[in-house]
Amino acid sequence: MKIAFSGISRAGGRKRCGAPPAAAEAGLSPPRTEIVFHRRGQPEARLLFGAPVSGGRVWVQRDGDDRVFTAEERALALATRKVQDWFETRPAIIDRYQASDLQLRLGGRRLSMVRDAEGWRDDRGRRLPEETVLGLLAALFDSRATAIEERPGRVLPKDADLFVEVRSKNGRDRFVEGWGPDPEGRWRVRQRGFVPLLVMGESYGATVSRLFGELRGQ
Repeated sequence: MKIAFSGISRAGGRKRCGAPPAAAEAGLSPPRTEIVFHRRGQPEARLLFGAPVSGGRVWVQRDGDDRVFTAEERALALATRKVQDWFETRPAIIDRYQASDLQLRLGGRRLSMVRDAEGWRDDRGRRLPEETVLGLLAALFDSRATAIEERPGRVLPKDADLFVEVRSKNGRDRFVEGWGPDPEGRWRVRQRGFVPLLVMGESYGATVSRLFGELRGQ
């Protein structure tokens, strides 16, 4: 089994053994798992994982190095996860308390609000309850997807049913678009410019729509 990683500088949590066995005895020849580390501008490195050792550890050897080490077995468990398990399942990561400007379009309705020294207000100057605004931000960005469509096979309409633009004091602005609901009530959302779609459950659209309506006064 081979797993390739990019952007990893070194492996951690290894420990030298006092009396290392031969590679074959440690399950390293051939290895049970081989991880390839790709580092830009540097030669690739290979880490070989072998048989289990007592104490929840496994034998490890760097390709081309005669020395044998042990590493925590959980490091191997993390490394061998499915690629999809590494995906972020939230539409975007934001600090709700740093948000300063929110523009939201849901269907044909729009909501625009900004945060000043006294709190949140809409473009008509009405003061908005902060707990409702924070709840809307949480519903939009902190909800977890029930599935991920890594390479969507469908052609999406050019105009999304949902579009969110949130600007933050820390400069970490986010733009999220979504399409839905489908016949099962699900939504498909993603950050603008991304390819994978996050499939959100029926409650996603229901909660966003309810809080959106409360803030618009409808």
